[in-house]
Amino acid sequence: MTIVGVFPAPELRTGGHKRYAELSRQLVARGHRVVHIVRAGTNFSLAGESIPVISPYAGRGITPEWLKFGRAVRRGRATIEHRLGDAPDAVLTFGETNFYAARVLGSAFGVPVVFALRSNFVDEYLQFGGVRYRVPLFRGLQRRILGWWKHRLERWFADGADLVVFQTEYDRDNVAERAPGVLDRAVVIPNSFRVSWLDGIPTRSGPPTRLRSLLYLGNLGERKGVQYLFPAIAELVHRGVRDFHLDVIGFGGLEEWAREYVTGAGLDDVVTFHGRIDRPLSQVAGADLLVIPSLYDSFPNTVLEALYVGTPVIGSDAAGIRTMLRHEELLFPRGDATALADRLQTLIDDPEAFRRVCTLAADRRETFDFDWAERWEQAIAQLLSRNPNTDHTNS
Repeated sequence: MTIVGVFPAPELRTGGHKRYAELSRQLVARGHRVVHIVRAGTNFSLAGESIPVISPYAGRGITPEWLKFGRAVRRGRATIEHRLGDAPDAVLTFGETNFYAARVLGSAFGVPVVFALRSNFVDEYLQFGGVRYRVPLFRGLQRRILGWWKHRLERWFADGADLVVFQTEYDRDNVAERAPGVLDRAVVIPNSFRVSWLDGIPTRSGPPTRLRSLLYLGNLGERKGVQYLFPAIAELVHRGVRDFHLDVIGFGGLEEWAREYVTGAGLDDVVTFHGRIDRPLSQVAGADLLVIPSLYDSFPNTVLEALYVGTPVIGSDAAGIRTMLRHEELLFPRGDATALADRLQTLIDDPEAFRRVCTLAADRRETFDFDWAERWEQAIAQLLSRNPNTDHTNS
């Protein structure tokens, strides 16, 4: 197959970006031709070919990025056609911001568009409450506009993509509640840990026997629930539980608050901040337990990576994490510092309860041990067999 991917991100920053690059690498390794529509001057390379027709300044100004991307693709159509030679088989995009540009390409070549929903942004908005604004007078109006726009984006890809790839059944069914027609074009492909960044990473020789070393790995932002993690640690110490240590890897908007909270609560001897590090998986493999307190998460790579190296993990009952971990013993109520402190105290004080968590986490590992790129390959091939002459006349 020849697949054109629309990927105008200025850097490989998110888990979705990382997954797109990995899928491209694996598809190229399988003999497919993958051509990326990218920004000019990007400082990273992707497997396959790249056509830099999008301006490096696309993120500036008041014009929305999605519209700029689409216009750039229209203007660069001749260059794209020349570089491709023959028409591609399909267009692929991993982000809603890129979807309009993907539709433009699909229409130009008369081929199907594959859209991968990496984050269920409408469900996140409805559950997490959108964003906070400094001016209360306009907050309600801004939230309504933002909510309308997110719903509009969802209907756009749900009605306009020829194939929508979800990470979980929850995301598929949740979107289908608002856009039932998406079920006719939906497929679920969860993430796998058969990826290049895990090649050669050593796994643990066996599970830990006692819980002493806790680890948080991720963005220090509000959505990740760190504002409940540190109060939970403070509550443990207040109860007299001190025979443990929490390592924190990451950075984000709440980092300054977190550091000040830890110092103010007298937790400097039980919490260590490491910031950004180059090889976090070695820290994951060395920890007794990974804790993920997210308020919302679609399919965190950190869960997969912990399961891969053999480190047990517990997480909040956010939909994506619940889908991955399943067992109630591996979950705790999100947004509840006391409930998290209770769960951690049980695991610290009761070795048998901790061994049970280790066993359940190990049982979840095999769920994610499959050929990820093969499932994508099969899904796209099936789409092409059903839509041999796709024509996007309404783009």
